[in-house]
Amino acid sequence: MDSRPTNPVEYERVNLTCSTNSASLPADYIPLTQYMWWRGGEEIEPGDPDYQLSQPGNSRLSISSVSREDHGLEYMCQGREGNSTFTGEDSITMVVTCKIYIPHCVLLF
Repeated sequence: MDSRPTNPVEYERVNLTCSTNSASLPADYIPLTQYMWWRGGEEIEPGDPDYQLSQPGNSRLSISSVSREDHGLEYMCQGREGNSTFTGEDSITMVVTCKIYIPHCVLLF
């Protein structure tokens, strides 16, 4: 999983990208993977106004405005292709830098 920016500041847009690969598939194989996303153990539903899922397959999750409530939460993606379900190798624990001091946030100097 990839996060841009890697160290978001409060109220900034964050893009998370999930991808999969397999050494057993031919190099020219085009995956039809559909991704599901979780924040702090709860599934992010398509249509949630705070998030945008991109096509194809919802492989990118855009958080419109990261907040102090995101600090320390784990974001995870899970892919599904046909009858196979697999979890991305990595999840990301969000570290949010706050614009002013708030407990449990990283200070921005």
